Amino acid sequence: MSISSAVVECNRDEGDESLAKAECQEFIDELADLEDTPAKNQVIDHLRKTRFIVSCQLLSDCDEDGYEANGQFLDYFVDHCGALIQADGEGFYERMDLGEILLPLK
Repeated sequence: MSISSAVVECNRDEGDESLAKAECQEFIDELADLEDTPAKNQVIDHLRKTRFIVSCQLLSDCDEDGYEANGQFLDYFVDHCGALIQADGEGFYERMDLGEILLPLK
């Protein structure tokens, strides 16, 4: 895996004007049209309590080892910070290593 395979950014919720707060609201807005379910309510509640967002952009040179390393990196936040994982175009996961989606966006 190449070090350049992912770009990682951390945005903290430092108030109403923070990028993290805006991203959480965007996710909540995306969920508005989904059927009300316990999973949807869990994700929305989690987003409202979110203190920071770690974003990983996987670059075109990212190989299978890079995907695996990224999943382990994100699972660290699940294990140590109570995080949920959002995958663009897919939905929200409780863990990447299990591969079970908590709330699909489709």
